[in-house]
Amino acid sequence: MYFSLVVMMFLFLAGSLPAVTPSEYDQLTSTITAQRREAAVALSRTQDPSATGALRKAVQDKDAFVRARALDGLGQLRDTASEPLIRERLSVDPSSEVRGSAACALRRVYRAESVSALLKALADSQETVRIEAVHTLAEIPSENATNALLQAGKNQMASVRRTAVVALGQRTGPTVAAGLKQSLRDTDPAVRANAIDGTRALLGAQILGDIKPMLKDPDHSVQAAAARALAVLGDSSGMETAQSLVKDPDLPIQLLAIDALGYLQDSTLLPILEGLAQDLNPAIQQTAQTSLARFKMKQSH
Repeated sequence: MYFSLVVMMFLFLAGSLPAVTPSEYDQLTSTITAQRREAAVALSRTQDPSATGALRKAVQDKDAFVRARALDGLGQLRDTASEPLIRERLSVDPSSEVRGSAACALRRVYRAESVSALLKALADSQETVRIEAVHTLAEIPSENATNALLQAGKNQMASVRRTAVVALGQRTGPTVAAGLKQSLRDTDPAVRANAIDGTRALLGAQILGDIKPMLKDPDHSVQAAAARALAVLGDSSGMETAQSLVKDPDLPIQLLAIDALGYLQDSTLLPILEGLAQDLNPAIQQTAQTSLARFKMKQSH
């Protein structure tokens, strides 16, 4: 019975996958751009390995949209044999859309050689390509990828640094810790806030002395991140800051502050959380209810 159910499930899933039709192969070599684009979109969604050859050829198409979708398809198929071709497109393609698709496709087919191309992509003229490169580096579990992420943490584009710091927060090691601590002094508030969370997760109580001064950061998002990190670590230094920020006009800051209060064991916070748990804003209400439940659970222990 069990075997029959497995077979039935396999057949159901197989039948739900997009099939490649002969007409789509034909359209991919059409002289009409619109037809090639339509075929490329269809093949980019397939999980049929027989489409690999056609997709590789389409990577050389004169139309950037077709090339980008072909790269999407090779990534979808996890065709590791196509890694050199994908890596080449990341390095030389004149279209930023194609370079971005190449960086994304490498996430599923990467090899050790991919890291050097992704590192170069951190200097791409387009922000979106740089960010895709960081996301892919975050998926590669190697020391070289970690070093590339540390370089991304110093990128001139703040959005790239923000993304890199989040990725570094999932890594370990003294060089990562040093890089994250350096990011605590970044000129961009979002980088500083992300670095607070990363250093807290990596270093724990060792980072208290670095985080406490950030309660006075000029940016409220950094103050909220610092207050929450301290609260998670069992330090009540940020309690007043968190209390003041639950009324901040910026919702994400409010939510961070509310979440922080749930980690602190101070009876004066109970009516505040109970009131927020009845807020008309669903996000505030849900965050407060979760925070309140955590608060009460800690009290019971």
